[in-house]
Amino acid sequence: MKIEKVSGEDQEVNFDQVLKPLTLRITYNDAGKSYPVPGIKFKFALKSGIGKISETGVSDNSGMVKCEIFELKPYRESYYVVSAKVDLSEFNISGYYDEYAEWNELLKRNESEVIFTLRKTAVTLDDKIRDLVLNLTSKIPSKFEKLSVLRIYYQDKLPGPMALYLRQKIESAIEQYTKFSLISDEQIKVAGVKYASLTYSSEELGTPESFAKYAGSEVVITGSYWEGKDAIDVNLKATDVERKVILSTASVNIPKSLLPDIPLAPQNYNPQVDDELIKSEKKGEELKVDVWVDRPDGIYREGDSIKIFVRANKECYIQLVYYDAQGNAILVFPHKLEWNNKIEANKVYRVPGNFVIEPPFGREILKVFASEKPFPIPKGREHSGLILIENPGMYASYVRGLGLKSEDYAESSVVITTLKR
Repeated sequence: MKIEKVSGEDQEVNFDQVLKPLTLRITYNDAGKSYPVPGIKFKFALKSGIGKISETGVSDNSGMVKCEIFELKPYRESYYVVSAKVDLSEFNISGYYDEYAEWNELLKRNESEVIFTLRKTAVTLDDKIRDLVLNLTSKIPSKFEKLSVLRIYYQDKLPGPMALYLRQKIESAIEQYTKFSLISDEQIKVAGVKYASLTYSSEELGTPESFAKYAGSEVVITGSYWEGKDAIDVNLKATDVERKVILSTASVNIPKSLLPDIPLAPQNYNPQVDDELIKSEKKGEELKVDVWVDRPDGIYREGDSIKIFVRANKECYIQLVYYDAQGNAILVFPHKLEWNNKIEANKVYRVPGNFVIEPPFGREILKVFASEKPFPIPKGREHSGLILIENPGMYASYVRGLGLKSEDYAESSVVITTLKR
């Protein structure tokens, strides 16, 4: 007997369209002629993929048999595999002393199998994001239930306007296609409130993992997107919040033609200038200082308030400088309402002041300078109770020079992106 595929394999899987049945023909060859074989049973099985198909079929008078595809569900691989196997078990003969063993073995040899392969086509942004999410979450152990998507950076450097859109799409796919319970924005905000109530802490704070922990998440998803000529590469990783171990990674290439008209990077971002400001952190021997804000994604809109937190591992003096979207450097702490800038070791400080987002918008940087010895207040003009530093470059060099002479000196920074509401 000969089995040949007739139709169905060459179709592409689109989840919003009805799929054609898989059709094959069984024939018997005798003296160079081919004859259809009716009444032969087939068993169908989905060997790769998730879905619902007809499990059995019987060849008709023309030797044709069909496997109906009722539903194929999204999963992480790019293809589905369906097997069609001849079932001759009803012709088996039972007897004593294996007298029919040769006959039954002949039947078994004729229970041949053919394979249909159907390939997915990711033609929309939602298709791409769905496959990315399924690939990532399929490798997360089943014991985890709650996850959060907290930080997606442009080129792994800073938050960009596109990050909000990608995060929304990723969260939607998680809710639609996975079993995980997604931590809400309100729960993330609660984590920020908990930060504000902390005093002393030995934990690592300000990281996506710490935000996730305080929000009640077991797994945190972070990532980055990188710009190419005609597409972007989106890379995600899932991390165990408690153990800080990477559980899974996944990536996808998305053509720019599928993306909305949203800037990938903040419009004022200048790699040649800003990267040096972001990365150029000088340190002494033992002092360490951290600065973070109350939103793990680092994105704020016009009118939003920013809560700023600082912590050092040793008693020290700090100055906090805000580099705004126009390139101005503003001393935001200490200020005229609070000149005492000496902080205790391992104590979490919320920087005093009401900091509200207003124009201009774009890439902005908060940088903290810390030293065992006090800094002089920089020269500049007053602006809303704060000091607009006269010469930012000279100020940074001067502060570093003073700090490094004292040996115990450190810097740290956090990048935020501000957007018009």
